[in-house]
Amino acid sequence: MLRNRASRTLVLLAIILLAIIINDARADEKDRSALTNGNMIAALLGNDSEIILAEITDVTDSLSIGTVGVVDTHLAGFNTTSAPLSDSAIIWVSLPAGFAIGPINDTSYSDNDPANDANEPVIRAVTIDGQTIKFQLNQGAQQAVAGSRISVRFAAVTNNTVAGDYAISVATTDADGNIDNGPGISSPFTLEPDNLDSISVIPDTALTAPSDTIDNSHRNQSKTPVIIHHILLSFMP
Repeated sequence: MLRNRASRTLVLLAIILLAIIINDARADEKDRSALTNGNMIAALLGNDSEIILAEITDVTDSLSIGTVGVVDTHLAGFNTTSAPLSDSAIIWVSLPAGFAIGPINDTSYSDNDPANDANEPVIRAVTIDGQTIKFQLNQGAQQAVAGSRISVRFAAVTNNTVAGDYAISVATTDADGNIDNGPGISSPFTLEPDNLDSISVIPDTALTAPSDTIDNSHRNQSKTPVIIHHILLSFMP
């Protein structure tokens, strides 16, 4: 009897252990998928639903040009609410797929708290990881008070080649990667199509229309036959 109970206990423990292993594997796979897709903020959050975060609001991304396929400057902004940034904080900005990041050699930090103007943070390091840019602030600066508007300007980023609406995600951590604020998703920004400045017609020589290209089923108002030509138009932005 004791042997049977011991056997059942071992089987139960084995089942529980297997369930834990499978759950951890799924969590790891979720994190790897987030990293592969370039969404480092999703990877940062992982599966810990008990993390208490300070909310950020009014996340925006303003582009200097806002045209598809061009090298552009972005201005990411957000409002803190209940927590200021940490000393040596890292601001995480995750861009959508299709935006080619770097080299990021032109950056600046700003906030609207006048109390720290004499010792406002500056960006001391930039790291690119997939589609996420991490801006680390310097040590010993005076952080803006909670409720401030914080902005990070950065270049260069080559915009996606498809026109449409896009959004970024933003979060902040301390120097060790512990989340302080966010994450938050921006309001949409729009990439406009480029201007069309030339049209190429191929072939560019005179065309001779054989008789079978005359389609009498389509006539203009003067009742003359319409000649159908097959040409290739090449639009050059």
